[in-house]
Amino acid sequence: MIHKLSAQDFDEPEYSLFAIHSALEDYHLAYCINRELSLKLRKNPEALLISARAGEATFSRFTFYNEKQDTGWDLIQNKQELATAGIGDGFFSGMAMSSTAYLLPEFSKVDYFLKIENPNGGIPSLTQKLKKIDRVSAAYVVERTRIKSKNHLIF
Repeated sequence: MIHKLSAQDFDEPEYSLFAIHSALEDYHLAYCINRELSLKLRKNPEALLISARAGEATFSRFTFYNEKQDTGWDLIQNKQELATAGIGDGFFSGMAMSSTAYLLPEFSKVDYFLKIENPNGGIPSLTQKLKKIDRVSAAYVVERTRIKSKNHLIF
């Protein structure tokens, strides 16, 4: 039996990715985005698990799927604090140490990402609406060519 692969088998799904800088907690940001964009983002029980240098990092995720528009929305945390025990016999042995793991390490300043699968246009107005949210200091579209850790966005 012969299996043929076409170039379409390797196409990346169509999505837009927005970077959001905010000090809000994830659930509060999801609530504000729901209110501003008329969405129904809900906490996804399946958090994203990524292996980092300091260990396994779990990133919270809020999802919504709009059946009418065939559009998927994901609000994903980019930073996760990891606590590790100190190692060795020296001064720092036994002391709790912490490090930060990132979903997309190349964007270490970004707090959250909003991923929209099968976007139906309206990207500039969406950016403006995100910027209107109180305590969102910046929101912008991330160019897909700048993303090095694309595998972390497959879920």
